[in-house]
Amino acid sequence: MEEEVYNTIKFSHLYDKLLGMSTSPRLIQVLKIHYDDLSKWMVDYDSKIYESNEHYPIPKGYLILLIFQSDKNMIFTTLRRYTIEKYAYYKKREGLLFNREFEQTNKLKVKP
Repeated sequence: MEEEVYNTIKFSHLYDKLLGMSTSPRLIQVLKIHYDDLSKWMVDYDSKIYESNEHYPIPKGYLILLIFQSDKNMIFTTLRRYTIEKYAYYKKREGLLFNREFEQTNKLKVKP
């Protein structure tokens, strides 16, 4: 029996890290971290915009690290600006499925 999805995670662009990931991943962990604790490789991984040399700017300061698992057991992460409210929102939803939405649908290209 397939689980229903009531949660949505929005992305401003299609990112390299999302290629091949399911459209309804499960949120498996929520962590509070600080930008200064991120390696340059993590910043690059998390912010690289698909088919571009551009990177989305990650806010300095405290962040929320969301870890998702796809239906094929692949893992991807995303960083969000930390607020107490956002952290509580995501923390309550650990274990639940999310729909992915993209604000810039023109970045979604289907390859033959």
